[in-house]
Amino acid sequence: MPRSFYTKWIIVGFVLLIIVAGACYLWYQYDTAPDRKAAADAEELLRQSEIAKKVSGTDSKTEQAADKASAESNTPTAEKPITDDVVGTTSSNPMFADGVPEHLHCPEEWIGMYAKTFKGDFHELGRIMQPRIDEILSKYNPHRPLTEVWPLFIAAEKSYYANADPELSDPGQARGRFDWEYQNLLDFPEVFVLNMTDMRLYPDRFELLRDVDHFETMRQVAIGHWDPDLNLHKLQDGRELRTRTGYRYEAIAENTGINAKGQFYYTSTQSGFSHSGKDAELIKIYLSETSDEELAQLGGWNYNIDPYATGMYTLPEDATERILERNRNAYGGLKK
Repeated sequence: MPRSFYTKWIIVGFVLLIIVAGACYLWYQYDTAPDRKAAADAEELLRQSEIAKKVSGTDSKTEQAADKASAESNTPTAEKPITDDVVGTTSSNPMFADGVPEHLHCPEEWIGMYAKTFKGDFHELGRIMQPRIDEILSKYNPHRPLTEVWPLFIAAEKSYYANADPELSDPGQARGRFDWEYQNLLDFPEVFVLNMTDMRLYPDRFELLRDVDHFETMRQVAIGHWDPDLNLHKLQDGRELRTRTGYRYEAIAENTGINAKGQFYYTSTQSGFSHSGKDAELIKIYLSETSDEELAQLGGWNYNIDPYATGMYTLPEDATERILERNRNAYGGLKK
């Protein structure tokens, strides 16, 4: 593949994922008012994570009380805005128990910057970020199970949503704010790997979720901004189908018989639906010829089921190394 292809991919992997895709707006209307309940839930989960990281194996009540106070003081909530001077310099990631190395601190010029206001060169941004991404993934990824880290990531996302500037933010990760997105990378490298682990790396395994945007859709559902039934449609014969990203559907119902006058009749009704746009690949479904099992195979994921929180989906053991290898090929990054 050309070098420019990989360069474009990795920039999209970190920076442009925080910029709203046009398709997102077709499904999402977000509330700019602070969501106090979401922030409260986020505060509790993040508090527990920070305490677990800082409290040592001893039973010292003094140490535990100090750690708890420290964790609570750094926990962003709707009532207690995020403190910019600690963003990108500390982390709940247990691999940073002794602090984030100075060379991995978030660049000062990113503090408070939203994607909407960025006037620089995204290629240059990718050049700056790539060695940081490689080092964090290779040296500071604790490889926690998704069942543990995903709820913490969602809690952080809720906090960012509650504290973001409604005029500058967007519906992307960390509300499109660079320093918060970088904080996510420090805190949850497993989630970054999850987002980058796509069908190009694992074409066979990826069929489990059968939606190329399952990560972003599940994130939006988990934080409460999208309806988990956003892809659910009722067909003419009463059955239901969940659309699959990358496809559009036409359901065709045919009826034949003899009317009261003894005359043969034929009718056909057709219904088209999709959440992937008019240019997506077309699937025609002849309802009278399609069994329930076949219909289910044509559909997409039920987002009432969170595959990450429930443990239905786990990261392959070599996912991080595959991503690093792809980065080495594209950027000549960290060597083995």
